[in-house]
Amino acid sequence: PGGQAGSSSRIENYPGFPTGISGGDLTAGVAAQAQRLGAEIFSPCTVSGHRTEQGIHVLELTDGSEIPTRSVIVATGAQYQRLDIPNLREFEGNGVYYAATDLEVRTCGGADVVVVGGGNSAGQAALYLSRSGSRVSLVIRRPGLRETMSAYLVDRIDVDPNIDVVVETEVCGLEGTGHLDHVALQHKPSGRTTRQDSAALFCFIGARPASGRLEGAVARGELLKDDFEQLRVRQGRFGSAVFGSLLSRHRSASENCLSAVLSRPAAEGGLLVWGRVFGQERPRRKLVGKGGGNPH
Repeated sequence: PGGQAGSSSRIENYPGFPTGISGGDLTAGVAAQAQRLGAEIFSPCTVSGHRTEQGIHVLELTDGSEIPTRSVIVATGAQYQRLDIPNLREFEGNGVYYAATDLEVRTCGGADVVVVGGGNSAGQAALYLSRSGSRVSLVIRRPGLRETMSAYLVDRIDVDPNIDVVVETEVCGLEGTGHLDHVALQHKPSGRTTRQDSAALFCFIGARPASGRLEGAVARGELLKDDFEQLRVRQGRFGSAVFGSLLSRHRSASENCLSAVLSRPAAEGGLLVWGRVFGQERPRRKLVGKGGGNPH
C-alpha cells in the first residue's frame, strides 16, 4: 500500500520527520489523516473505463458499477523497470524483489544479498539490509555513486563495513532451484564474469509511469504523452480542459494523491481519486446506471 513511498524502507527528505520515517508508516499516516477529514478509500477498486456525460465524469468499475464525479485525479503510479535477464520472472517473489520492506528483509535472514541501482532507493535499501545483518553487494554501472545518489547516503555507505560497492558492473545471470541462490555479475570494462552466492536480488533501476489504462484518452487527443511515457495536458499546468482531470506527476502517486485530497483542490463538487488506492472497504456511495445521476 502507498505506491513507491509505501514500499520504501526509509524516507529521510519528507518535511516534518527530522530523523526519517518508514514509507509504510508515512503513507498509513497520510491515509488516516485523509479519512479523518472525510476522504473515502476503496480497495480493491479497479477502474475499467471512463466517459463524460453532460460535463460529469462517470468512472466504470470492473464489477459493473459506476461512480459519477465532477473531478478526477489521475494517479496510477509506476511500474518498476526489470533487468533484461531471460529467467528473471522465474525468480520474482522467490529471491528477486522490487522493495526492501520488513517482509522482504526477513526472508533474507541475514544472508548475502545483491542490490542493483545507483539512486536513493537503492542506497536506502542497502543500508537497511546491512543493519539487518546482511552482507550487501551494491552493483552499479557507473564508476561511482555521487552522480546519482544523495551525498548523505553515499557518506553512510562509504563507512558501512557490510556494504561493498561494485562499480561498472551489471547483473547478467540468475541461478537457483525454486529460489535464487547465485547471481552472475559482469564487469563491463574487462568483460570478466563472476558468480557469487546471493539469497536475494533487490532491483532499483527506475520505473516508468503506469499510464496504460489511459491509452484511450491519449488516442482521442484528450491527453498527451511525452518520450518518458508521462502524461501531459493540453491546457494549463495541471488541469485538462478536455479531460477535466488533474494529473499527479510526483514520485509516489498514491501518497501525493492523498495529499491532494488533504489540500482540498479548487475543483467544486465531488472528488474521486483514480489510482491504486488502498484500504479495506468497498464503495458505499450511491452508484448510478447508464442514464446518469446526481454526482456526489
